[in-house]
Amino acid sequence: MRVVICGSSQWTYDEIVKDEIARLKGEARASGTSLLVIHGGEYGPETVAQEYCRKLGIDTMVQEAVRVRGQNSYFRRNELMLNYHKPDLVVGFALSFKESAVPADIIKRAEAKGIKTKAIDYESIVRRTPDDVASRHAKGFMYESK
Repeated sequence: MRVVICGSSQWTYDEIVKDEIARLKGEARASGTSLLVIHGGEYGPETVAQEYCRKLGIDTMVQEAVRVRGQNSYFRRNELMLNYHKPDLVVGFALSFKESAVPADIIKRAEAKGIKTKAIDYESIVRRTPDDVASRHAKGFMYESK
């Protein structure tokens, strides 16, 4: 299973990233496949993923942005990761996807290509209760596309 992990550099909830990677590892094992985590090497969820994958023995691949191309390099990298690495899933972490352009961009691009996505934001983690999970999923705070 090929999974792109991306996120905002302001994301500081390392345990949530680690929990998601552990869940993905279990899912891959249950389906009889190996897990490959692809990321951009940026500070935040991506570096947490790199270190935690190393600890668990999960293969990783870094697709860095070509910074000489300016701010658009991050959006070009997103497209490259989706086209070249052909992920099965894209997992994004952000405090708010309305304010985090790069993670929101890759989620949007992946959905347009029919790639399964999971967007995890601060509000969906901190403020959810069992009674409002369904309404938050409907509003898109934390969702998985099919």
